[in-house]
Amino acid sequence: MADEQTKGPTINQALEEFLAEQANRLAPRTYRQYENVIELLRYCLEGWVEVTDKKLEKAVDKARDAGAEDAVCSLCPPKEIVGGIGYFLGVFMVRKVIAGQDLMRAAGTVTRRLGRWLYEHEYIDIDDAEYFEEEGTELGRALPKAKTLADQLATWVENQPAVSANKTYESRFQIDAVTERGWTVTDLMGMNRLPGDVVVPSKFRNPQQVGWEVSGIIAETPRGLRWVEVWNVYP
Repeated sequence: MADEQTKGPTINQALEEFLAEQANRLAPRTYRQYENVIELLRYCLEGWVEVTDKKLEKAVDKARDAGAEDAVCSLCPPKEIVGGIGYFLGVFMVRKVIAGQDLMRAAGTVTRRLGRWLYEHEYIDIDDAEYFEEEGTELGRALPKAKTLADQLATWVENQPAVSANKTYESRFQIDAVTERGWTVTDLMGMNRLPGDVVVPSKFRNPQQVGWEVSGIIAETPRGLRWVEVWNVYP
């Protein structure tokens, strides 16, 4: 079926070829990280990425209706990976995967190397290869920092005394500014900026966090905005 839909290799075939080449040059422990990242990428592509080619989209839907669990990766060409890289690193690895710092860093490294490999084998063009490089570098560095921040904030909040709340906001909050007091944030579900700054200890604040998102609960108290719960941080 794959040959009828693509003129070259499928995503699965390309990824297997990529891993086979890496196995010849990497230490076993590092190679296992590559395997883990590629397996997570496959899972992400199957569940959260839209196929750009309409004919392939119909073929994927038909295969899924027939019970195929790897329709995207077994039918689509490597070019279709490109549309999923941003989501894979920026959302999937943060929200869907319980991963340690090593795997978070490896996700960026593997993404960059995969992009170069796909370009060298003429599966993607130079613009797409540069996109892999940019996403892998930027988000690969940010992911471990975001995970660390989420853990630190959650621990800090748990150790704070209970607060008397006039109102609470449960949402994902975008960091609009880093201030002397904490963060200025926008409630992305209510689409409104919260009044004042939510308190964040200085040791956890960094200007590079502007644009990041934090999920949790913020309380509006007589002394200002306070975190009640912190669940995750998204770079």
